[in-house]
Amino acid sequence: MGDSIIKYSLVEKAQNGILTDSSNVKIIQNEIRQIASAAISFWNCSEGSIVGNTISESDIGIYCKESSPKIENNKLNGLNMGIFVKGRTLKSDTLPSTIKGNVISKSKNVAIILTDASKWQIESNQLIDNRCGINCNDSDPTI
Repeated sequence: MGDSIIKYSLVEKAQNGILTDSSNVKIIQNEIRQIASAAISFWNCSEGSIVGNTISESDIGIYCKESSPKIENNKLNGLNMGIFVKGRTLKSDTLPSTIKGNVISKSKNVAIILTDASKWQIESNQLIDNRCGINCNDSDPTI
């Protein structure tokens, strides 16, 4: 079974933007805005990637529940929370997942939050004018 790819799309004015559950999905170079809940959600996904997207005016930019996708080179602006990672996966306990090269600005709450999430690598991100930069709760990231 092949990977799914969502690329070059505009998603706006929805309850949820893009939601993937137990899948290997690549979400690449999309524009996602005015989303009531999460712009991009990964649930129970041990692989996948979120790369080069522009996300604005949403509650949560990227939400990962028990998932470990690669999160790189995204632009997130004007959100409540930028990137929210909650829970572990078998992969995340052995191999680090990455949050790298993202620009997160003007988050009302926090730019990046990890809750019960192990082995994440957070590197080379620009966190600009957020209430809080990085918040780690019961997590063991490399920053």
